[in-house]
Amino acid sequence: MLEKINHKSAPKEVVNALVALYHQGKFDDVLSRSSQLIKEYPHTFVLHNIIGAISFEKGQKEVAIKHFRKVIELRPHHPHAYNNLGAALIDIGEYEEAKSNLKKAIELQPDYAEAYNNLGNVYKEMEEYNQAISIYEKAIELNPEYYEAYNNLGVVLGKNEQYEEAEKVLKQVIKSQPDFVEALNNLGSILTCMEKYEESKAILSRSIEIYPSNAEALSNLGDIYRKLHEYEQAVDHYKRAIQIKPNYYEALNNMGLALTELEKYSEAKNILKQAIKINPKFAEAYNNLGNVYKKNQHLHKAILYYKKAIKITDVQELGDVMIEQLSGLFDEKKKLH
Repeated sequence: MLEKINHKSAPKEVVNALVALYHQGKFDDVLSRSSQLIKEYPHTFVLHNIIGAISFEKGQKEVAIKHFRKVIELRPHHPHAYNNLGAALIDIGEYEEAKSNLKKAIELQPDYAEAYNNLGNVYKEMEEYNQAISIYEKAIELNPEYYEAYNNLGVVLGKNEQYEEAEKVLKQVIKSQPDFVEALNNLGSILTCMEKYEESKAILSRSIEIYPSNAEALSNLGDIYRKLHEYEQAVDHYKRAIQIKPNYYEALNNMGLALTELEKYSEAKNILKQAIKINPKFAEAYNNLGNVYKKNQHLHKAILYYKKAIKITDVQELGDVMIEQLSGLFDEKKKLH
């Protein structure tokens, strides 16, 4: 016999109490209560929204997406539901569906700055930087104090190699929000790209002072020391970043580069293999590992890793460089016989 479904919503006072607990950050308690209530009141869209939001924060993206879809089913004209679903879809790489949902949110609420910001994030991930810039600027026009959108705009301007504009935007954010760690990190990266190393070091050091467990800032400082050929200092900063964030494969890769420059080839190989273990599709680490074996005159292994890098990468320019390296190695092998 089928169980009778209750189409009524959960009592308003109960839902309001849950929302209040949510805003107090008592997520585990809210999730537990909401999960029980939703069995009795499966058509209460707020419960689905709460469970979706908490699941998203906990990294349970598929669970979050399921509940956000249910909110849309129950409230098809609710712009926040489309925005939430769009944001979650970005995190799993479903960019076209994310874009569609975010555009629907904006259609339902044309002044929805957060939806514009998330739509900008879609275009950023798709590397359509000019489009992302335009969208972020719209979010800022709608909400001139939307500092996250300013930060994102600065990031995309940097990716578009518009470094001076990026520097200006990020400094504007930091002037208003001096403890905005993410903006400080991004400004440090931009200044590094502009070869303003001393200023970048000062900005990143300030970021670490505010947030000592700032793995990104430590890694970025490592990058600066590596560019300045201060390889021991670079390795020290990469190690500190990795202690905080053990799966930080970009920092492992860059640490491998610094160790290679120090001619610590055995350590470099181990570190680069760790980066590959964490991210088996990290073409740059395979290429760098090939370079280490090349320096050790282990040409067969170098060729093996270059080939793996070429197989993974879809960036033609990088592939061409690796093919050049392979050609050079084949020439070297002929000389050895």
